[in-house]
Amino acid sequence: MLLDRIGLIDTALVQIGAEPLQSESAAGADTHIKTFDSIAGYCLSVNPWGWNTVTRQLVRLAEPPPRYWPYQYERPADMLGAPRAYYNSAERREAFTDVELNDGTIQTTAEQLWLKMDKRSSPDTWPAYFVTLIDVALQARFARSIREDNSLASTLEQLAFGSPSENRRGGLMGQALDIDAQSKPSPRIGMGRDPLNSARYEG
Repeated sequence: MLLDRIGLIDTALVQIGAEPLQSESAAGADTHIKTFDSIAGYCLSVNPWGWNTVTRQLVRLAEPPPRYWPYQYERPADMLGAPRAYYNSAERREAFTDVELNDGTIQTTAEQLWLKMDKRSSPDTWPAYFVTLIDVALQARFARSIREDNSLASTLEQLAFGSPSENRRGGLMGQALDIDAQSKPSPRIGMGRDPLNSARYEG
């Protein structure tokens, strides 16, 4: 399987018995590309995946915004969905809230600003379990739109996202969420100080 957009689209098409595109310039490719972008965008933004969440220092623009904020920053072109958090220091200990996303820029009172966000990433950076999720979700959509096989589409959708009662957080999505949660370090109480162990060993 080629880990790029057209490779994943073609793999899904072949698995439901449809003809592959082989190129993003092929006739009818635009519709399939929009389907891929919609599914990938949803799956990437539904959770702060540890492998897809980044924190960046933003570039401050020379001109202040036309309204009441003293500073404005470039919105990253590859930001996906809404910001996860802002910080006004490199330590990133506490989220900063005196910020507004306006007219395509990020406006604030902070002289320096960091942004935690989900990014639009390429398939070759995705872990294997996420690639599998996207593959099955694409098959489900193509089964409905190309083969007009609602039964197959429903089966594949349930494999990808679980039953309706699971609110699209079951199936392969649920497995991906579990794997990602297990890969993240546990938050520590007291900003790096462990009060339980301190009480045990101090005094």
